[in-house]
Amino acid sequence: ATYGLILTPARELAVQVAGMVGRLAQFTDVRVALVVGGLSLTAQAVALRARPEIVVGTPVSAEREREREREGENKNTSQAPALGRDCGPAAAQ
Repeated sequence: ATYGLILTPARELAVQVAGMVGRLAQFTDVRVALVVGGLSLTAQAVALRARPEIVVGTPVSAEREREREREGENKNTSQAPALGRDCGPAAAQ
């Protein structure tokens, strides 16, 4: 289940934050996914489908994924938790 959503104002900052969070979590079971423009949508969908505990991204990319899910266009993320909702221990029940 996704427990944290970190939004940054710029793609480059999101990449840096995701890298740092990944390094901090390297000796744990915490998984991190990066959702930003300019990267493969398929790869990002696969990362979200793995249900990472922390998602790092930009607001535009996060909203784009939510819109695509609502419209049924993004079948790759249909099993992933929607960004900004369905997060946390209560959603896992």
